[in-house]
Amino acid sequence: MSICVRPFPRSALRLCHTRAVKGFVGQSWRNMSCEILDRPVEKLNDAHPTATRFSVLSYNILSDHLLHEHLNLYKATDPDYLKWEYRGPRLVQEIASYDADVVCLQEVEKHHFDSTLEPAFSKQGFKGFHVARNGGHPDGCATFYRASKFDLVSHVPVEYRKPNSLVLDRNNVALLLLLRSKRVLPSSMEESDSKDIASDTTDDDESNMVLVANTHLLFNPKRGDVKLAQIMVLMAEVRKLASVTSGSSSGKFHPTVFTGDFNLVPFSPLYWFLITGGLYYVNTDQYSLSGQEQKRGFKPLIGATPNSLLHPLVGISNRCTYENPSLGNSFNGSPAITHEFGLASAYQHFFNRDEPEFTTFHGHQCATVDYILFSSGGFIPRDGMALLPYRQQLQLLGRRNLLRHPALEPLGSLPNRVYSSDHLAIQAFFQFIGGSRRNPSSSFSEDSTSGTPKKVRR
Repeated sequence: MSICVRPFPRSALRLCHTRAVKGFVGQSWRNMSCEILDRPVEKLNDAHPTATRFSVLSYNILSDHLLHEHLNLYKATDPDYLKWEYRGPRLVQEIASYDADVVCLQEVEKHHFDSTLEPAFSKQGFKGFHVARNGGHPDGCATFYRASKFDLVSHVPVEYRKPNSLVLDRNNVALLLLLRSKRVLPSSMEESDSKDIASDTTDDDESNMVLVANTHLLFNPKRGDVKLAQIMVLMAEVRKLASVTSGSSSGKFHPTVFTGDFNLVPFSPLYWFLITGGLYYVNTDQYSLSGQEQKRGFKPLIGATPNSLLHPLVGISNRCTYENPSLGNSFNGSPAITHEFGLASAYQHFFNRDEPEFTTFHGHQCATVDYILFSSGGFIPRDGMALLPYRQQLQLLGRRNLLRHPALEPLGSLPNRVYSSDHLAIQAFFQFIGGSRRNPSSSFSEDSTSGTPKKVRR
């Protein structure tokens, strides 16, 4: 079931005029004003004066190809506002106004990346990569990073389609970037904050590195099995790239941020799997895994073998790690899927008890499907599995507030004259803290997919 927000009385709009993008390539957009609604940053923790800070933004910008494939969804929008010639410059201006250090975009068409986005963000000091969905699809994921803030260590495109798996037969993709901070003053949450930030004091080359994973999972609400399998591939790839392989920190892992359009709603079984690190899938309903589908019967989730969701030839075990299937160790365990990332969500998913947040809005239908998740060490996987020994931790400093229904209602459903996608951008602010930290062991409850997981005591 989608999370919906009931209509509220209209309220006054507070508009802010963002600065125009300077020197945008080949267009007369230089002096265009973008009347985006005020979205202040909610501060959650104080910045440490010697910590390195950065922010990550995630935004599904609505593929032109997919827009025209599903025009019925946008019949309430003026056709002029649907044209890329209108949407492109406004998307660039809106994203630039948020002043993020890492920008993760979904539904990016390659020709729009080449002709519009990459030239514009390059002039603003960003470097970027794009990976297209295979099978001839024009859209995919794109990630940009601020070159004055980060050095690129590695980038890995991930394709979820695998030849030996019936559930990994879709063309969705992910893009992983391993970045090393240059330890310079970060872009600020507010002007006053940028003056007292110094570089990290450690000289370890493995410090102040972060892996940012950007993905767009399958939409089909009935195919929770496919989404779960794609998450398993993503986590196996991230775990491999995040591993520190040399130096004094060998055997540890770099902190990680997962971003993108996951096409699942908060507090669904797949959501709890991401947060708690465990999903017991015997007698689990495939249709209800993502929480998007209205109840339509029951279809049990069935693994490729009695104790493995994915076929052993894929090489990914139920622990979301690449392992040699000939060893058989993690392919013959209990029918539970686990991971060790210890993730937390940057957003709380509710403005208050009766008003859910939302990241996509079609008319009166709204839902959260976009996420920024980060390695926080907040929860423990099932069976007493230890969390990954991280080289450093990430602390959430703040998040950019989402818009509430009364503010968006006068503008109409997304996209509209102000917002040029059917999703809202989300942004989180982080700082690196400390060194490796393990939490005391605990166990994952098999019924935590339907209730609140047990939080680790600090």
